[in-house]
Amino acid sequence: MANRGLLEVALVEPEPDCVKVNPWQSHRFDDFVPTAIGSRYGSVPSQVPFEEVANRFVSAGVEIYHVSRVAVASLEQYWVPKGKVMFSLISEYQLEDFTALRLGDVYDAYIATGVDLRAELLTRYR
Repeated sequence: MANRGLLEVALVEPEPDCVKVNPWQSHRFDDFVPTAIGSRYGSVPSQVPFEEVANRFVSAGVEIYHVSRVAVASLEQYWVPKGKVMFSLISEYQLEDFTALRLGDVYDAYIATGVDLRAELLTRYR
């Protein structure tokens, strides 16, 4: 799935049943957000610190796991098994490429029904 917009949906291979949100691209779509959504939820921020998201999950009793990185250039990833949500965060390696984002900002978040991570890749975050 290529990064094409704020929200992407894939219902076929290679990523079946996947919904992905790209908050860092929200500035490109300000004029396209329906009024009903914008007035109810506000604008989508282009910077979403993962710590804020994690705090909300933890306060609701939801477990979060850090996923072992496969390479130093990889995005940091955190897995929320309860909703099958994967968060990818900007790491030090990506800061140069995404100057509008800060260390620890959410790059993308996606729900994929077919994802099942091996336990040895996961470490309880908090």
